[in-house]
Amino acid sequence: MTYETIKVEIDEEVYRQAEQILAANHLTMEQAIRMFLQWVVQNPDEAKKELQRWSQSFCLCLRF
Repeated sequence: MTYETIKVEIDEEVYRQAEQILAANHLTMEQAIRMFLQWVVQNPDEAKKELQRWSQSFCLCLRF
């Protein structure tokens, strides 16, 4: 298995808050991002619906 390294740019305050929430659940940011991407791959139809809904509510300014 080969891996790809990505860089994600996110607002500092969002990162700080997410990190606190994830830490309380014994997760790192890296683990949460991996889990999210695995969910997207395993549930493409549901992911498409959610991503469309989220993009209408939030500015998804992610750079990969």
